[in-house]
Formats: sequence, C-alpha cells, structure tokens
Amino acid sequence: METVPQVAGDLVAWVRPDVLTQVREHAAGVGREECCGALLGRGGVVVRAQPLANEASERTNRYFIGPRSVLALEAAAVRAGLEVIGFY
Repeated sequence: METVPQVAGDLVAWVRPDVLTQVREHAAGVGREECCGALLGRGGVVVRAQPLANEASERTNRYFIGPRSVLALEAAAVRAGLEVIGFY
C-alpha cells in the first residue's frame, strides 16, 4: 500500500492512507471535542492509528492523554511488535 509522507520539522513519518482515514473517522466521531490517539508502526512507517480517551477537563479545545494510558499504549504496542511513532 502506498504511503503519504508527513513532515514535522526535521522528522518524517510515512503514513498509510488507510491510517489517515482512521484518524479522520475518529475525529468525525467525537463531534466538537478534540480527538486524540497514537500513531503506531515500525521503522518510521505508521501502520495503525490507535484512538485514545481524551482525559482533558475541557475537551472542546485541548486534549490530554494521561500517563497510565501512555504506559498501557506502549505495552500494547510492544506486544504487537510496533512502536509509538507519534500522537494526534
């Protein structure tokens, strides 16, 4: 499957189009609140978007992913043979 480069400063991650679709669908599903999640993959190629709960007290203009959620995410990624490449 073709990937789409996403550039942030000097960092580049290749994101599969189906992953971008996952992020868009997640954003559409939360309405007016900020959505958040993680981008998982290997070797700089994002293969999965993992939606996460927005733990912010004010979710209309910010998001917060708590430390327990991050630790659980990292453990699940390792079990799946993936790494956390970034967050959205």
